[in-house]
Amino acid sequence: MRRFISVLIILPLIVGGCSKDGKDTVVLANVPLHSLALDLCDSCNYYVIVRTQGHMHFYEPTPKDYDVAHSSCAFVKVRGLDEWAKGWRGVELDPPNPHFWLYHRGVMEALDSLSAVLERCQQRYEPSTLESLRRYLDSLFSLNLQREACASSFVVEIFLKNFGVETPCVLQGEEMREPSPVEVENFKRMVKNVGLVVRDTSDVLPDLPSGVRIITLSLHPNFGQKYSNFLRKNVEKLLFLQKM
Repeated sequence: MRRFISVLIILPLIVGGCSKDGKDTVVLANVPLHSLALDLCDSCNYYVIVRTQGHMHFYEPTPKDYDVAHSSCAFVKVRGLDEWAKGWRGVELDPPNPHFWLYHRGVMEALDSLSAVLERCQQRYEPSTLESLRRYLDSLFSLNLQREACASSFVVEIFLKNFGVETPCVLQGEEMREPSPVEVENFKRMVKNVGLVVRDTSDVLPDLPSGVRIITLSLHPNFGQKYSNFLRKNVEKLLFLQKM
């Protein structure tokens, strides 16, 4: 089994901890990491490099980004997601799927990694927060719907699997590849049988057969949004599946 976290060339950070001249800032590569960090400590010092939703893969870092990341107490990134920071010194999370915020294991392992960084860098951080947060998120992930729904994308499919939702049809099965006309028609045929589609706000659906119901989730946290609120709101939307 792969280790979820690998530490790259951080000897000064591990040995010396944070400097005494105020460099206690934790630099986070993306918004999902920031959303989890806010749940652990919303008064700690953070700097987020990629603050937009959508494809973080395409970000082009600036010289300032590099300087901020390498002058901080710690820089945290995700392998397979923050490829623009490849080779940068930092704490690199290595989840089974880089979209770690969409599934239980990815979230919990990211929390452990972030907690270790905050305990080292931030005096404001209370390590006891981790266990209470884990229990709350566990309770949200415990929803078990045991039903079928078509998914607008692989992102939705990953999220639905947490809650016992089978996805016999997925429109966009691969990242950064649009479905072919044949795939679109096959999806529409399957949707007619299943009668339900779950989509992300950023996904565009083709014209669907009449009578098909649609549930829309928002599967990319907004900048400044705590992960617990992000997850709770999406779980509340999934509860409608119990009534369908």
